[in-house]
Amino acid sequence: MYGISKTKAAAEAGAIESILISDSRLNGSEEIKELIAHVESSNGIVNLISSSSPAGKKLNGLKGIIAKLRYKFQE
Repeated sequence: MYGISKTKAAAEAGAIESILISDSRLNGSEEIKELIAHVESSNGIVNLISSSSPAGKKLNGLKGIIAKLRYKFQE
């Protein structure tokens, strides 16, 4: 799953096992901070990736956020 809206809904439902977030998405965004809090509160793993790394560049191509789900989730 990728992108903020779908990922946020999955996080609120506790469906995220782990999430990768590009450091470029952290610039004072309350929405991202809330997303991280939801993932951590459901014992999910949060990984921040440097946007200048090869992996970070690929991640930025996916809107800077991707998540691995615990189970199939539909909004």
